[in-house]
Amino acid sequence: MASPVSSIPRKLSAVLWDIDGTLVNSTALAWTSTNTVLQENGFKVVSEDEYKEATRLTTPARLAFHATGDQNHEVGLKLAKEFDDHYVGLVSKATVPLVPGLQEVLETLEKDGLILGALSNACGAYVRAVLKAHNWSESFKTQLGADEVSEAKPGAGGLLKCCEVLRTDPSSTCYVGDSPGDGKAARAAGMFCVGVRWGGQAEEGLRSNFDEVVSTADELIEEEEWRQSLAEAPALDANRLMSLATDLTLGIHNWFNKPGVDKAAFAGTQLWPKFVEAGNETSRHGRLKFPDFQKFILKIMRPPPSSNELLAFWREVDRDGTGEASAEHFDSAVYRLQVDTWPDLDEEGISRVIQILNLAAEKWHRAAGNWYKVFLACDEDGSGSMTFDEMLGVFRKGFPGLSISPQKLPEQELRGFWRALDAHRSGRVEVYDFMIFMRKYGAQYSMHKTPRGRRSEAIQDYGHPAERTDDELRHTAQVLDDSLTAYWNRCGVHVRSGDKWQRFLDEADLNKDGLVTFHEQGSQKTKWCCGFCGSLAPCVQPNSHGD
Repeated sequence: MASPVSSIPRKLSAVLWDIDGTLVNSTALAWTSTNTVLQENGFKVVSEDEYKEATRLTTPARLAFHATGDQNHEVGLKLAKEFDDHYVGLVSKATVPLVPGLQEVLETLEKDGLILGALSNACGAYVRAVLKAHNWSESFKTQLGADEVSEAKPGAGGLLKCCEVLRTDPSSTCYVGDSPGDGKAARAAGMFCVGVRWGGQAEEGLRSNFDEVVSTADELIEEEEWRQSLAEAPALDANRLMSLATDLTLGIHNWFNKPGVDKAAFAGTQLWPKFVEAGNETSRHGRLKFPDFQKFILKIMRPPPSSNELLAFWREVDRDGTGEASAEHFDSAVYRLQVDTWPDLDEEGISRVIQILNLAAEKWHRAAGNWYKVFLACDEDGSGSMTFDEMLGVFRKGFPGLSISPQKLPEQELRGFWRALDAHRSGRVEVYDFMIFMRKYGAQYSMHKTPRGRRSEAIQDYGHPAERTDDELRHTAQVLDDSLTAYWNRCGVHVRSGDKWQRFLDEADLNKDGLVTFHEQGSQKTKWCCGFCGSLAPCVQPNSHGD
């Protein structure tokens, strides 16, 4: 249950527990006691579901709600006192049994040196009666109820009071609870929090309010054990990790193709989504925990990787340390590991690839140095980004591709080029990043390589921009915007407000290089500006390249 602050979590110093629905099964006793008090005071009894729905409230608020429908009604205080007097006196091992498996969990945590404590929205006397009934009074160093703290859950006050008593920092403390309010209180206090499913709360509410969600008591210990193992597992170098990723991918693929595996259940899905679905023993909304991952790999691979190897691979998959991973996490990890083993080209090597690319662009498209056109050729699906496979296909294919042979540009060099290009390891390169990269390493081939000359041309043609106040510039911008809207309306073109300038820039880009020069923009302006703003020069100022 260590906090996933990083991919290698730190140890906790304390674990605090909710009582009802978390540490003990108390529904039967609390429900019958609630109805006893309601009946004795002339109020209608409630169903078990109605009781459970209101357990998110403090005892006075809950009983007021049951009795009147208003959780703030003053009768709640009277009913709560009667409930506590009745309820606390009936506490025993039989009436509020520990959740199966939690005795062993508590013993393990105590043995490992963690400080234990409890906070409930019930009264403090009830908390202490429960712990005494199960012989845990001495081990729990703080035992508080909602009547003894400044703020009940979902506020943070009670948990912060527990930390003050224990002299522990909230960031090194974990709270275990069964309701969304427990998770909200822990997060407000700055604590790591674990939600338990056995309290009967809805899955969605638990997942959105807790850092971890478990189904059995054993998972609480598994969580602590595997996270400690994760922290201690030796690191593997990039080549070994890539080899391991390849072995796992092939092993999973072979298992799905074995006789007896229900292939129809996974038809039409990719490898890792299939794996995550098949490895889930409990519903986790398309996500795996490490114990499930490890268990499934041990089941399907012979011989399986070692535990340390699986832990090292998991560190790459779950880089945020959330304790869970989706198919996308697995895909991204394998991609990163693959690219990290590709050649690491120096600037000279990158420039060589760009030189070959530039010659091919000129030969087939008369587009030497026009990196925007090169990108458009690679972006075959028009998505505004490209993958390695898209780039490789365009480089290799004949016209309208670039027809660059493996002899002229070996695939290893292309891989090294992509490794440098996709610095973020996202698997896709956006047009903006491509343009920046190509201008950085291929400036000598760029059609924009003479910025000083272009700037001089702009100044010579239009003169130095006159100084304008902010109000004047805002007025000019509004006139331009209104004029452009009127122009599209006159043309009978329906353009969304957010797209009108992009369309204008597309039309003004006369040489289709992805940039608009001051001269091109001035030419396009004459179509629609209608003399409202006079000279365009004071309104729109070019950058140092004249763009």
